[in-house]
Amino acid sequence: MSTREVDQAISFLQKSRRAHLRFPVKLPVTVRLAGRQYDGQVQNLSLGGMFLVFPGDVGPGDRLECDLALPGVEPATIPVEVRWFVPRGAGATACGVKFLSLPDRHLKAIVELSSDANLR
Repeated sequence: MSTREVDQAISFLQKSRRAHLRFPVKLPVTVRLAGRQYDGQVQNLSLGGMFLVFPGDVGPGDRLECDLALPGVEPATIPVEVRWFVPRGAGATACGVKFLSLPDRHLKAIVELSSDANLR
């Protein structure tokens, strides 16, 4: 996918009022909350957010920082907000988070990853 095509796709998706398409991934993530750090996993991803599983406790509205490395992109700390969660036993959580901001390079990487996922 060319840079121009990626830019056009990003522009279209940012203007679209539809929910963002989610696609499955398995990526490591480091989650920081209230001075604590947890290693976890991103299990699905979209332009609007991601589904995380990690050994911590959160609730709707909690704000986290996630160190996220996408293929071909330098890792970045991404601020997110918990939209919903499912407890997974003592001290473990699965949650859907919304990106509060996302660097352009990560946005482009997600577009490229979603294109590859949709071709499978």
